[in-house]
Amino acid sequence: MTVSVLKRLSALAVALVVAACGTTYDVPDADEAARAESARIFAEEAERARTNRVETQSTEAAQDRFDRVVARVLPAAERVCARETADLDGFQCDLPTVVDRKWAVRNAYQTTNAAGEPYIAVTLPMLHDFRNEDEIAFVLGHEYGHHLARHLEKRKDQAVATAIIAGALVAGVNIVAAQGTSDYDAGIAIDTTLAAIMVGYALGQHAYSQSFELEADTIGAHIATEAGYDAVRGARFFARPEPETRSDGLLSFWGTHPPDDTRVATVIAQTRRSTRGEGLTRREIAP
Repeated sequence: MTVSVLKRLSALAVALVVAACGTTYDVPDADEAARAESARIFAEEAERARTNRVETQSTEAAQDRFDRVVARVLPAAERVCARETADLDGFQCDLPTVVDRKWAVRNAYQTTNAAGEPYIAVTLPMLHDFRNEDEIAFVLGHEYGHHLARHLEKRKDQAVATAIIAGALVAGVNIVAAQGTSDYDAGIAIDTTLAAIMVGYALGQHAYSQSFELEADTIGAHIATEAGYDAVRGARFFARPEPETRSDGLLSFWGTHPPDDTRVATVIAQTRRSTRGEGLTRREIAP
């Protein structure tokens, strides 16, 4: 069985598991007005990229600006988290936010340390890339949204489930093959099944789920609004015409957080809801 076949079967498993994972919070429907505004923002950002010179700040100034935003956004995020998880025991709402000075790539991410404690990190190149405080606030809210919606845990479950499904698919193919030929090799069958499990786990762990990103956008817009920032202005960060891959071929921030009209339109819709005091709508959240 070739690697390409393994990947196709594993990709099928990924699609099945991602579809089954579901979201924790309802993503608002973007109406025609929100989509029109989103399209206008993308057009403006494309024009800006063609005509404007990029301005950069010193690291000290960028750090000071970042610290100011963190001081407002994190308390707002903790308030939102406390309300949303009041019926849960032990859900951590206090997330440290740090600047990653080692990774020389523009990125922001939510992860856990060696002790399993969650935190948010923004790399130094990303710190320089923010144009204003609203962009910082929205990106921080977005990353906090991944935590509140438990996307790390869901992706781990997704990876394990995908590995199992991929392995079962290939094992089934091998069983059928064994019935149809005298050249069946049990050793090869075991090797291909194990390979499928490993490929499935890797694909499941890194699978992009648009539902997760839109959910994090929804929560991020709500948090930024609660902190007193303009979430729609902040979401312009995603409207910039940037490549999805870096010069080394790896995914850029825009590759792991794909920009499109739907994302910004979702932020517009949620910001309107949050401004009206409607907040977030939680469906379920595992303890």
